[in-house]
Formats: sequence, C-alpha cells, structure tokens
Amino acid sequence: MINQETIRLIAHWAEQEPLVLAVYLFGRRVRGENKDGGPVRFDSDLDIAIRMDLPQAVEFSDVFHPWLDLKRRAEANLSPWFPWPLKLKALAGQLTPDTEKYVAECSLLAYRRQEAPPGRG
Repeated sequence: MINQETIRLIAHWAEQEPLVLAVYLFGRRVRGENKDGGPVRFDSDLDIAIRMDLPQAVEFSDVFHPWLDLKRRAEANLSPWFPWPLKLKALAGQLTPDTEKYVAECSLLAYRRQEAPPGRG
C-alpha cells in the first residue's frame, strides 16, 4: 500500500517541475494486491502517471521530447527515495489511452497543481 510519506515526496518533487499538472499513482501498489489477488511483492514497481502542461500537443511527437526530459529528472530525483523500481508513464489524453484507462480505473492523486489566486502569478 501507498503511505503518506510516499505521496509527500512525490508531491514535493512535482511542485518543483513547471510542466507537471498532476501526478497519479496506480497499479498493484495502489490496489494493494497482485493480479492474482495475493499480496504485493516487495520488488513490485510503483506505477506513476504524470500529466504535463502541454496545451498544444496534438500528436505524440509533441509530447515525446518534453516527456523524456521530465522522465529522466523524475527518475533521478525520485528513485533514491524508494526501495522499489519506478514505472513512469505520460498522461496525454487520447495520445496515451491505456494509461488514461488504468488511472481512471484505480488511482491515487498524489499531486495537482494549484491555480494561482486572481491577481497573482
């Protein structure tokens, strides 16, 4: 299962990344069980889906390079904090339908960028 410290660490990282709109945790660790219904194995990965602020993205190529850069930074900054492998996925609407489906089925919101109050930012 996912604890509050895991969420706090991911949210802290996401706050520092201007492209990150939201971060969702999904998969076995969120469900708390393996596909067969048994307990999550210690070496099971942590699935993380990241929605980026790319309003002009209409093709996956529009997402690809910003995603690779963001993914590298996420792996470098988050991996040392967790004993499990991280599996990072982009969330880009129709461009990433499988990840959108998994997040919609069962996920935990770890971070959502707050809009700046009127007159600020």
